[in-house]
Amino acid sequence: SAEDFAARPRVCFEEQFDSLHDGMIVLSWLNVKQQRDIFDAYTKLMLEQEKQFGVTSHEYVMRVVGQQFNISTMRVAAIVDAIHDEEQNRKNNPELVFDKLAEYVDAKTQEHINNVYKAYGEVNPNEFIEDPVERLDIRVGNAQGMGHVAVDDLYDIDELTKQSILREKDEAQLEIDGHIYQEDVDDNLIESKVNKECLELIQAQKEAFEKMKEEWNRGDSELENPLPHGGKVE
Repeated sequence: SAEDFAARPRVCFEEQFDSLHDGMIVLSWLNVKQQRDIFDAYTKLMLEQEKQFGVTSHEYVMRVVGQQFNISTMRVAAIVDAIHDEEQNRKNNPELVFDKLAEYVDAKTQEHINNVYKAYGEVNPNEFIEDPVERLDIRVGNAQGMGHVAVDDLYDIDELTKQSILREKDEAQLEIDGHIYQEDVDDNLIESKVNKECLELIQAQKEAFEKMKEEWNRGDSELENPLPHGGKVE
């Protein structure tokens, strides 16, 4: 149980836990398809906001998508940012996008997870499991961190658990609805004052970046095959 794990001896003779369950370890993987589903939900909500209200709120959409897929807003932001960069590469540098490599990594990672659960004789969740909020060092609402509540045997534990899940869902929805969100503003529309020295630094940075691109540029014949020798997705 969680109580036994929290009260376990800090010093012992074994180097590892006897099972994943004893170590409270869950192995899971967010594959490319799941990431794409999250990104599609994000873009759909952004377009609907723009169409219905004439404005968008990146912060609001992140919260809603995170709630929908049961993942943290930080992970949603990371996925959206990564896929956005990938889409830009598809347009401008398609030779740097390796779909086969992504498939290979997904297949091998899932194969490893399946083998580990099979070795321990435990049930594979077969879905992505987000880290607990406290473990991510995120404090939500009035969360107090680790703790426990004593429950009398007279109570229906299953019913209490169900009510707790529904209550947490309602509280999360209330937090989403009651939060004041910042509207998205195009950075190009924000006026700012700069002096001559600032403009010179910006120009120097652009020239240095262009020089670096020329020095690191490689032809098609110089691109390596990212898949390992003989690697293939079965």
